[in-house]
Amino acid sequence: MGKTNRLLGLESKMAHLLGELEAKRAEVVRIEALVETLPAITARIQKIEEVILAAEIVIKDDHPEWERDTINPIKPNVHQIPVRLGEATRKALEVLRDASEPLRMRDIAREVLRREGLTDYNSATLDKVTNSIGNTLKKRSGVLMDCPR
Repeated sequence: MGKTNRLLGLESKMAHLLGELEAKRAEVVRIEALVETLPAITARIQKIEEVILAAEIVIKDDHPEWERDTINPIKPNVHQIPVRLGEATRKALEVLRDASEPLRMRDIAREVLRREGLTDYNSATLDKVTNSIGNTLKKRSGVLMDCPR
């Protein structure tokens, strides 16, 4: 005997519910794992705050006029150059391909920033872009690379 529309509809509904149940169980496992890390994260926050306070005390002892607001937080392990990931290398290779003479890493970085439309940058940004491009090119030294235009 064949399946009725009612049975097919209920089986379809059950399949969707089973899929949702699996997803929710996986979400609960993920959240429980996060909750387990909460005490360690809280302890780390407290330690960081203590170290920051100690550093502030030392700095203010040497420089009473110093203010904490002069420091911009830097997120750890985050891409910190103004050029998108992968674009710096691609543009650096374009710069080298277009160059008529050998270029220093810093000159390549300046040209990459110019091609990205960035003209107002500080020396720290230029250093970061130079280091990023330099490290990438060193890693790929002697390796044939295909860089489409």
